[in-house]
Amino acid sequence: MLNVTKRFERAARTGEFFAVNQWNFQDDNMHQLLENVKTATDSHNFNIDITTLNWDSYVYKYILGIRNYILKDHPDSLTRARKRLL
Repeated sequence: MLNVTKRFERAARTGEFFAVNQWNFQDDNMHQLLENVKTATDSHNFNIDITTLNWDSYVYKYILGIRNYILKDHPDSLTRARKRLL
């Protein structure tokens, strides 16, 4: 259990900088690009419209990435972890 706690604390420290600071990004170029791609004949090749993103799938894969690359949990442990939660 102590090992899991240490891994969780390490993961929390890793993301702390990004979680506690306010970030402002200019996205004017992205809006212009989106408008240009919408009118292009090959817009299906450049799907940059975030409104079409499947958020459930994205978050699921994001969490799997955190488990794998930050917490170093082997993918085979996912079934066992789900059983412990229930």
